[in-house]
Amino acid sequence: MPGQDFCEADLYAPVRDHFIALGFDVKGEVRNCDVVAVKDDILVSVELKKTFGLKLVYQGLDKQASSDLVYLAIPAVLKKGRGKRSPVEDMKRLCRRTGLGLLEVYGQTVQVLCEAEPTHARSTSARRKRILKEFRARSGDHNIGGTTGVKRVTAFIENSVLLAMLAREDGSVTPAKGREAGVETSSAILSRNHLGWFSKLARGEYALTEEGMKGLETYAHVVETQTILRNA
Repeated sequence: MPGQDFCEADLYAPVRDHFIALGFDVKGEVRNCDVVAVKDDILVSVELKKTFGLKLVYQGLDKQASSDLVYLAIPAVLKKGRGKRSPVEDMKRLCRRTGLGLLEVYGQTVQVLCEAEPTHARSTSARRKRILKEFRARSGDHNIGGTTGVKRVTAFIENSVLLAMLAREDGSVTPAKGREAGVETSSAILSRNHLGWFSKLARGEYALTEEGMKGLETYAHVVETQTILRNA
């Protein structure tokens, strides 16, 4: 059973590693999914919770509209004494009825208590397309699934960081330079300036603002990843 300081985020690493071992690419906190795993054309969503309950089941059922397989992950449940019915059996029965998979996490070990059934989610689903687009646009796994109240690193943030790095290095950045670096949405990011990181110097040329410098400090781990990718 989890201790007082246990949180959903503690489930992320073992669940991530479980699916990586199965050949999936895994990322946390993608479009309101705690964990997303992708292999070939298979999209798997995993919801993390400290305890099993109807709220978790409802979340899993909602994800079935956009994912091929949906799993619920919970900490290992304390077994009852001899002769007493384990709540795990009731959990498994409910998951089988709803087609949801159930994962039990003990330390860094993941046990599959119930396999997920294919949902037959439409490949043309708008939600599915948005999840896959965001998943594939991210260069790395910068978010811990199950966390709350923390800044998310999205594909937009990654691209903004890369543009800010270019502006810091060269004194300014243009959409063309951004596209050369792999940011296809450079024009929109620079001109709309939602984060306040850039200031316009001339037509099609932008400098890094003080807020942008702070942004690079805030997302230092993303800067590190982008630096490695650029030097690869």
